[in-house]
Amino acid sequence: MSAWRRRIRLWGFCAYGAATLIGMAPMNIGFALLLIGTVAGAGGLRGFWADLTETLRAPWVRRFFWISMAFVVVCGASLVWARVHPLVYNGEIHAVRFPGDFVKMWYWFHPFVVLTGLRKMDQADRRRVVECWLISMGAFSLVGIQQFFTGWPYANRIPELRNHYNATSFLGHHLSFSNVFVFPFFAALDLAARKTKDREKWFSLPGWVLWLLTGLGGLALFLTFSRILWAAIPVAVLLWGFVALRKRGRVALVLVVGLLMGAAALSPVVRAHLGKGADMDRVQLWEANWHFFLDSPLLGAGFKVNHQICLQWLREHHPGRTWYFMGHAHNDVLDVLGGMGALGLLTWLLWMGWIFAAHRGPIQDRGLGRSFAQGLLCAWVAFHINGLTQVNYLEGKVQHQMMWAVAWVMLMVWLKGESRGKKT
Repeated sequence: MSAWRRRIRLWGFCAYGAATLIGMAPMNIGFALLLIGTVAGAGGLRGFWADLTETLRAPWVRRFFWISMAFVVVCGASLVWARVHPLVYNGEIHAVRFPGDFVKMWYWFHPFVVLTGLRKMDQADRRRVVECWLISMGAFSLVGIQQFFTGWPYANRIPELRNHYNATSFLGHHLSFSNVFVFPFFAALDLAARKTKDREKWFSLPGWVLWLLTGLGGLALFLTFSRILWAAIPVAVLLWGFVALRKRGRVALVLVVGLLMGAAALSPVVRAHLGKGADMDRVQLWEANWHFFLDSPLLGAGFKVNHQICLQWLREHHPGRTWYFMGHAHNDVLDVLGGMGALGLLTWLLWMGWIFAAHRGPIQDRGLGRSFAQGLLCAWVAFHINGLTQVNYLEGKVQHQMMWAVAWVMLMVWLKGESRGKKT
């Protein structure tokens, strides 16, 4: 391959790795640059198609591809069902629009494209992409930390803390930030705890740089003031310690996490924020989506149609109000059930289950320098704890980052297979 083709591919991947931490428009532009780089690296469209089909010929990739496509098919079927047999509340019917209501499904093709480019890189270029991603996490975490004090670039005021603001960086919302940044945070933590020889395949800078990046990311995540994240991070960090550390390290980590949580609990502001009562508007959205599932158990109200018709349901079941809190279900499982029914939940669980299972091989394979697979696995744990009170898997900004993480663990599975083939 010519040097300029390799550079275009590398720049495209580095640009996208950084863009997954910024905002929707940069993410889409970054993915376009990644796609251009992947095509250029393959020598053109014909070469890209050959590389993509080679990727899909691997049995385990093909299996995941069909699981992904099953989810896409169920999403489409739920929209067709919503048009043929719409759920009617308060005498109103929501119109299903193709392809607008279906456009988010392109994300389910995303990991296969990214994997195709990653597996054609050499390890030095992959390392540069990881370094760009994690250094960008540190830089944008600094933006979020100063934002806590200044309100720039987005001033989302924290009610319990006068003249202080949620850390969101350029993502615009603290929940978006909490679901995007958990992935690079745990990747940095995992690599930081490795010996130099175990991490040098993935990060060549000194270990103190990784610890600095981890600290910046962790502080910015705390300053989001997301209560569910405050629970998710300690649980996922302790899980990571159980998987990654030996006995003394585990004891030390438990002490450090306990001290940090105790120090935070001494803050009157933190106690006041944690002591806020249950959000009844959110509970009513849970109730609405459960009823959507009961009224259409197989395919639900329609993919994302449930986000629209919840207003009609609330007007019918909670009349007399001048304002209603509406939107997604604020719970991943209930949102899938309400929007796509039992078939949607089944395919969604298969998809997520495959991702969790895929981490096992790379975690056990020392030939990869232990990679950062166990960090990504723990990030998924935090992600799903966040999903108890949010619908994070469907937000476009979050989808870019989570599909990026899926592609990296797929690469690790691929590299393990290549290593095993060489040994045999």
